[in-house]
Amino acid sequence: GLPTIVGWNFHEVQQRTLDPLPTLVQQRGNNASYMFDTDNIPDAWKMLQFYHIKYIIVGKLEQIIYPKTGLAKFDNMADSGLLKIVYNENGDRIYEVQDGVTPESNVVGMAR
Repeated sequence: GLPTIVGWNFHEVQQRTLDPLPTLVQQRGNNASYMFDTDNIPDAWKMLQFYHIKYIIVGKLEQIIYPKTGLAKFDNMADSGLLKIVYNENGDRIYEVQDGVTPESNVVGMAR
């Protein structure tokens, strides 16, 4: 399978008990949450690139946990060519991060 930014929290913390590893696990979890929370496309794009993310899943769980404004950015990123919707059924979506593209300053919602 494909790696995730952070796996099952209890397992990760249980397996990484020596400092600074627990802090790094927590930081990855916080970064993953921020990536879904934020409506800031440049910040989200930087994180996608930093973690070498290939796919973003927005299913029922993500729709319950994260704000609509944060999730809407993924559609905006797809509209601008940064992401491609590769699955779209019953309100669930999977986005594929497109290689070789960069955010343009004229994309709606982009901070300058």
